Amino acid sequence: MEPGSRREEAEVEPNEIDDLTLRRAQRGEERAAHDLIAHYQGPVFALLGRLLCTSRRRDVEALAAETFLRVLRDLPRFCIVRAARLSSFVLTVATRVALGKAGGRRPRAGAGALDRGEPGDGLDAAVRRAAASLPLESRAALLLRDYHHLELQEIARALEIDVGEVRTRLREARAAVRGAAAAGSPRAGAGDG
Repeated sequence: MEPGSRREEAEVEPNEIDDLTLRRAQRGEERAAHDLIAHYQGPVFALLGRLLCTSRRRDVEALAAETFLRVLRDLPRFCIVRAARLSSFVLTVATRVALGKAGGRRPRAGAGALDRGEPGDGLDAAVRRAAASLPLESRAALLLRDYHHLELQEIARALEIDVGEVRTRLREARAAVRGAAAAGSPRAGAGDG
């Protein structure tokens, strides 16, 4: 299949559940719903923890539960052709749950998920603090694009803004993170590298 062409129904993207499981979950089959939750639980937990700058498992679990309740409630209306990918739908719901929970407040940067990082993610503490200090919707755009690889249009739908605003938020967020990386680099000003 050529890059940019629509996926065929038989083809399954690596981060997506298969179409049969999706159709069964849409019909309300318990096992399929369980499989869907198990498949998307990791990305949802990662997004919610980073977005809200918390490592408190019970906070993330509560928001993840709300996310999956909404996903399963709305799943019968989900259409692959219209909504593109189930992963973007699930992450959109998680983002909106988190934004609603924050209620316009910026979650406090601290000893949260962004501060810990992950093995191999290459983020030092200064960069993680910079990302955590971003306005919530800018942080959401950055996480959805750079961690979860959503397309600009998918991010725009998740945040209910236009694509131009997504680009602006990404540019500003990346500039803040780059600035923090430059300022926090142990090599900055060090002569012995």
